[in-house]
Amino acid sequence: VLLCARADIVERDPSTSGTEVTERVVDGDIKDVRWIGVDQSEECDETCRDICLRNAGGDACVQACGCYISTTTLLALTSKGTVYRSSDGGQTWDSQKDLLNRVASMVTQKSRVTVKQMISSRIDPNIIFLLSDGSVHFVSRDQGVNYQPVRITGLFKDKRRLDRFVFHNTEREWALGSSLTPSCAKDKLGLSHPDCHQELYVTQDLGKTWRKIPQHVLQFGWGTAGQDIHGAPKERVYATVLANGQKARDADKLHVKSNLIMSDDWFLTKPRIVAQDAFKFHFTANFLFVAVSAKPKHRGLSLLVSRDGGESFQAAQFPFKQLHFGYHIVDTAEGTVFIWVNHDFETPSIGNIYVSDSTGTRFSLSLRSVFKGANDIVEFYSVDGLEGIFLANYAEDFAKDPFESEESSGKSQRLPSIKTAITFDKGGDWVPLQPPEGSEDGECANIDLDPEEDEDDEKEAEKEAEKEAEEGANKGRGREGFKRKSNQNSDKKSSKKTMKTVCSLHLHGFAQFGSFGPIYSTDTAKGILLATGNVGTKLVDQTDMVNTFLSRDGGLSWTQVRKGSHIYEISDHGALITMAANQAKTNKVLFTWDQGLHWNPINFPETTQITNIVTHPSFAAQEFVVYGKRGGLGVVYHLNFKSLHTRPCAGANNPGSPDSDFEEWSPSDTRQGKCLMGREITYVRRKRSSQCFNGFEFEPRQLVRNCECTEEDWECDLGYSRSSLNEPCEHLDDEPPKVNVTEACGGQSGGSYFVSRGYRQIAGDTCEGGVDHAPEIKACPAHPRSVAYRSWFSLIVVLCFGAMMAVTTYINRDKRVNLLLARWTSQRTAARKRSSRKLPLDEELAAMDEDSDNEKNSLVNRK
Repeated sequence: VLLCARADIVERDPSTSGTEVTERVVDGDIKDVRWIGVDQSEECDETCRDICLRNAGGDACVQACGCYISTTTLLALTSKGTVYRSSDGGQTWDSQKDLLNRVASMVTQKSRVTVKQMISSRIDPNIIFLLSDGSVHFVSRDQGVNYQPVRITGLFKDKRRLDRFVFHNTEREWALGSSLTPSCAKDKLGLSHPDCHQELYVTQDLGKTWRKIPQHVLQFGWGTAGQDIHGAPKERVYATVLANGQKARDADKLHVKSNLIMSDDWFLTKPRIVAQDAFKFHFTANFLFVAVSAKPKHRGLSLLVSRDGGESFQAAQFPFKQLHFGYHIVDTAEGTVFIWVNHDFETPSIGNIYVSDSTGTRFSLSLRSVFKGANDIVEFYSVDGLEGIFLANYAEDFAKDPFESEESSGKSQRLPSIKTAITFDKGGDWVPLQPPEGSEDGECANIDLDPEEDEDDEKEAEKEAEKEAEEGANKGRGREGFKRKSNQNSDKKSSKKTMKTVCSLHLHGFAQFGSFGPIYSTDTAKGILLATGNVGTKLVDQTDMVNTFLSRDGGLSWTQVRKGSHIYEISDHGALITMAANQAKTNKVLFTWDQGLHWNPINFPETTQITNIVTHPSFAAQEFVVYGKRGGLGVVYHLNFKSLHTRPCAGANNPGSPDSDFEEWSPSDTRQGKCLMGREITYVRRKRSSQCFNGFEFEPRQLVRNCECTEEDWECDLGYSRSSLNEPCEHLDDEPPKVNVTEACGGQSGGSYFVSRGYRQIAGDTCEGGVDHAPEIKACPAHPRSVAYRSWFSLIVVLCFGAMMAVTTYINRDKRVNLLLARWTSQRTAARKRSSRKLPLDEELAAMDEDSDNEKNSLVNRK
């Protein structure tokens, strides 16, 4: 029964003609809103769609196959555990509480249902799974119109709950589920029974039947990530299990022994141990990462990487020796791996970002002391739709130095100052964000931004840099590592100048303070970013100092668009942006159709605390759903902008011309211009001033041209570093590392091997010609083993020849030996004559034996 049955309200704001607002009050705060289902267009290439969904998933690939997503079905989950459904894009909503209660009553006596999570299928968007807090769960194959009950056991009175549900990545009916045993219920002291463990189940019919897997698992997951690049069977399952009878309640402790196992037949046969002492694992389309206990002392963790689904592993190589206590894989989308590593067990919120080469095993330092929030989100963000551009929040004055040895490292007691940096070359260089022009906010607002420095200050900075370098060498810092061209290794000559005069923009992420608008971008709105933050020397959390900023060039420059913190959404390929204040109650939402030049209000009848704004997952619609809370109840608004512009945009084939609604734009940075990652990419996007809509049918276009290689396309190889930003990469030891030729040549001769010159091309960089720091190619020498064999063979030949000469000399000098040889020769001649009569084989062997016996007797008698 609805707690509030207020009718939907439709209101048109006279100040913003062309927009329509619908309001709906629900029984609690909105926890989750999601679109489900796909209504394909007539032009849909179904083969393309099916392959795309199987290999990649998501709505973007469906749209790329011409299957324009025009679904209007939404589900909303409230804090009361009630599911609401809308079949018209969010204009009207119906509670599904009664429907779910009726379905549950078919299999259990309990009829009151509380849903705690909605899980969508990535293979079939029409399928939705509702995970409840009881023993009965629900699955729908028709966008929430009908539901079937799901239980993990067939016993009517069994109250065992399903705690996790994981869809398969390629099979629509398959799923894994887990359940904690009844012994896991905590007693009055908050402790669970020692026999508490997690049981694993598998279904191949979306929960109609379940098969229990005979393993007590800790972590589990499917062995395919959508792209079956490893040839792994679709039945493959990975899981970590406790070893030696240890208890599940100690599973999160580093000293607990557990193994990573793999099965291709639902564990009907004994599973294979993939990695011993495994703590956690993470599977992507290209890699399997396993965190294992470090050896030999089992202090901290080590990282293993597999590119063949666990058939073989390589130990990840990091640039310096230091203990590891935690890993987060933060990005693998562009052929390389960005990983966050915690080096201080006492400070789990700070870690370094490392970036790998194309193999995913050799890591170099990208940015140190990156912040991780209490919700386990690392403050590291990619700019969707643009390659190589990332933002991160780091702790500049954090006491822990990644180049300290583990013996000299100490505990940090200071709360770090959080700052924001951006990279345009996939982590090669990190620079501060440029403050908006005319900004007057922040504690450094009155600082002179003139970058000039007098000569005395510059010389003093050089002396300080030399002193630091000498001290670092004496301490042996970075013996096996290198310092990348990042904020922690900026040009020492300008370090004093930077700290004294540079004022920059700092942005809030999802993890930092939790209540401000996060860094946000979409794949369909090229170059557009929205964020909240402040201009100053560090990020602050004072509400009156946080404002909202917008960038149209991928984060290169920013504009302050509103005072205060806001929550926002982007749609229609960037042609529509909406936002609302989220730090206080408000009675309006703002929108812009010219990307921030002008903002128009949409008024609500009552003030509401806005929680979030969402739009269709294609980000191509002209509709938004705004939700929040008011007086203990939830409120959902539907915004319709379909009448804002009456014509579709035209002229995409001739962008930049006066009669075209489109322009060409290429991302750039302050140093390399428009050549990023070795290429210049030109995107076609709507002009800022064009009063038209893109719609679902708009197909974004882009042109790619490779650039000539420059120094910026190369990074220091493992074991090398730059003394300053523009200096060459030099090895940290006095001499460059020696190559193990035997290992490099694989034990074979006639091939070739590579010798690093101190550089490696940034993974994913496609530049051509120009600066060339590629490794030197050398021919493999003759295999040492073959040389040894030839030496032994020559020695044996010499020895044999010497023995023959000695025997010959002896024979010539001994008359008895001459007599025996004469007799043996005459007998062999007679035998050859007899053999010419074609005797049977056994007779020939008998005759030869007889001759032989005679020879022996004769020799014996002569003695």
